[in-house]
Amino acid sequence: MDGILLTFVIIMLSVVLASRYVFKRFRSKNFFYYQVLSILIVAVIALSFNRVMTEEFFRQTSPLIFLSMGWLGLYSGLFIGFQDIRRFNITVWKYAITDSLLIFIFYLLVMIPVIWSHHQNIYMSLIGAVTISLAAVEISPLAVSTLRHLGRGTHSFGVLLQSLSGMSGIFTIIFLGFISPIFMSTGYSDFILHVFLQLLLAVIMGAIAVYAIHDLRHSYEFFIWIIAILMITSGLAMAFHFNAIFMNMIVGVIIATFSHRRDSARRQLEPLEKPVFLILLLFAGLHLRIDWLMISVTTILIFFRFFIKIFSFRTFYGTGMVNAPGVKTLAPAVVPFGNLSFTIGIYLLILFPSEFSQTVLGALFFQYIFSFTIASFAVRGGQQETEE
Repeated sequence: MDGILLTFVIIMLSVVLASRYVFKRFRSKNFFYYQVLSILIVAVIALSFNRVMTEEFFRQTSPLIFLSMGWLGLYSGLFIGFQDIRRFNITVWKYAITDSLLIFIFYLLVMIPVIWSHHQNIYMSLIGAVTISLAAVEISPLAVSTLRHLGRGTHSFGVLLQSLSGMSGIFTIIFLGFISPIFMSTGYSDFILHVFLQLLLAVIMGAIAVYAIHDLRHSYEFFIWIIAILMITSGLAMAFHFNAIFMNMIVGVIIATFSHRRDSARRQLEPLEKPVFLILLLFAGLHLRIDWLMISVTTILIFFRFFIKIFSFRTFYGTGMVNAPGVKTLAPAVVPFGNLSFTIGIYLLILFPSEFSQTVLGALFFQYIFSFTIASFAVRGGQQETEE
């Protein structure tokens, strides 16, 4: 076990050094391509050690993974207080909900027969299809903010898309929070109890957080309390087999709504973004299984997902808005999947440790990489058109 842990530490150091120094010059020239190449480097290193990991390693690293998933939920929730919800008009909400549901239903209808024909188990086929469908809902906030960073966000569509990327992540977490108990419950009453206890514990932890951080003056005290709340909530989720992402998101929403310190909470959690991303991406790469049929289908669906998003936007905002220059230049931002996509695959693997779950995780892992790669080529094509 010590040798495996040492290997994991070496892998982490290799990834950190590569992502920080190898592309340092490249980063300053093109932020978006730096992110793509960083993802590819992590993927290559993780896949190189894919066969080294054991079930004991998986069990020992589960607390760290629950903590990392909890961070995703807590950080996302801090951006969605009730005051933030009231800022969006009804059209934005209709568009976001319609787009999310269309993507989810389309993926579900395609993936159920594909997985069933391959694995001949309708129950696991449904679980796998739901997992992949949930992963497709989120728009990557990284991709949107990157294109706006490159000077393409002057159009009001950039602000709208940034808001929608955050909302899509919230929808994904909410869907996951209410759907995942279905596969762990023995009946309707058990499902209701499962969801109720998740919400109750999350609300209690959120109330404790708001009370605890109210009068703190020193940044180190604030950081300790935020991390403590994150660890306790994630620990409760792990102990009771609840959803750490969903519970911590509720905590974040409560802090964002009832505490004037939510900006401080964001600043304290923000430096953890890259370490959490590296841990989750490495864990996924170390435990996935490659199934080329699943990978091929999910890769093809990336293009259908893009067209569905364009269709939704055209329906709510009209053809003239779709053809506007600001919209066209930001369009590649809706191609990449968010970090929640492969994280949902990790959550499935924790709930159902099996080769099938590893196969689904593999499809989500490569779908995530391919979506960013496709987007990078789209960005390059858009830059060439602009220069001409």
